[in-house]
Amino acid sequence: MAAFSKVGGHFRNAPNDASATWLQYTSTVKALDGNAYLQSAPAGSLRAFRHYMNFDISGDGGSFADAVIGALGSTPVDYIEAANECPADPTCQNYGSLANYLRWTGQFVTRAHAKGYKVACFSWSVGNPANLLDSSGNFQSPNDWDTIALSGLLGPGGCDAIALHEYWGNEGPANLYTALRHQLVHKYLTQNLGISSHPPFVMTEIGRDCVCLGNYGPCCSGGGCGNKCGWQAQGLTPTQFFQELQTWDAIVSGDPTVLAGHVYTHGGATDFASFEIDPLAPCLATGNCTCISSGGSCTAATDCCQSPQPQGCVSGQCQQACGTTWVACCNGSVQCTDAKTTCQGGVCADPTCGDIGQSPCTGNGQPCAPGLVIQGNFCVQGSGGGGSCIADPDCIAVLGQRLLLPGSAQRELPAVPGGVRHGPRGRSGRR
Repeated sequence: MAAFSKVGGHFRNAPNDASATWLQYTSTVKALDGNAYLQSAPAGSLRAFRHYMNFDISGDGGSFADAVIGALGSTPVDYIEAANECPADPTCQNYGSLANYLRWTGQFVTRAHAKGYKVACFSWSVGNPANLLDSSGNFQSPNDWDTIALSGLLGPGGCDAIALHEYWGNEGPANLYTALRHQLVHKYLTQNLGISSHPPFVMTEIGRDCVCLGNYGPCCSGGGCGNKCGWQAQGLTPTQFFQELQTWDAIVSGDPTVLAGHVYTHGGATDFASFEIDPLAPCLATGNCTCISSGGSCTAATDCCQSPQPQGCVSGQCQQACGTTWVACCNGSVQCTDAKTTCQGGVCADPTCGDIGQSPCTGNGQPCAPGLVIQGNFCVQGSGGGGSCIADPDCIAVLGQRLLLPGSAQRELPAVPGGVRHGPRGRSGRR
């Protein structure tokens, strides 16, 4: 059962267990490059793609459509985006004027359509175009949406979707001015301009940011969130932010003008770390955001709390330590502190020691993989006992005997120098 009807993740940088959970339990995905996310999305998912590059708005929009489509390759997609958050985003260069931007966007759309792609146009930043409303929150006319409508981009052969970024601060996800701005745009286009139908909305970014009543910047004076950006920096727990997303999703779920909203962001790394949505992964399957503290039983890394320190699920237990040999990898299951180890299934594995049938590791992390003990200078299964494994089919066999992997059938393995038969990388139960 999907956690949301129209909410999914915004993905950038490397995949991990948490991003896989987001893909499993949601039905829409937005990738900033990261074609693998689109390829891994379940059948029937809405897929949106943005390519990170500098867009020269003074040039030919068609050539930039070619570049975006080239970066996409053969990856399946429903909508491609053009320039992002013009004119403020530094990748949007030589904006000039709205008329120039609309000319460029029209060229982008024409080229994309000629190659069989649909376009989600504009990707306006939160609260923009700002002149839709006056200082009292009332429609002012004319405004930039009049110019957009006159360009023809909202009619046949134009944009296939209108992309907006909808964020909220302490006003919450029901804030009409920033979190639900699409409702104002729809009302203005249909009631004030008399446009009977327009392209649907795809919110290519949603979530918590430094937002107050249409202004991108510090929240309301004296209170609010100060100048802190992102839900984590604003002190929300995963449960609180998840509930805000559920509220936004419930509002748009019955709105036929809205196709999707994408929560910014997975893969925040250091530049957008306070926006990181990985801690919400445990919420998606059941709607219960309670994570498991260090020492608690777990079945996957996404069960474990990610703050105040990242934890991984190692041998069925959440552990705060990360990055050392046979312990959970750090930073989204990608980083190991020992150069000899690589992250395999969320665990830092040393190919030279510590696995079943190998010598114990020294000086870093655990001497043997979880579930193994030292016996006769080998890491063996705990059930071996007796000081020797040679005649015991339940533990690592040396000197030509057989190997039984935990939870697996006995198998013959090729001999290696020294007479020890090494097991394959990875053991039953390791994710």
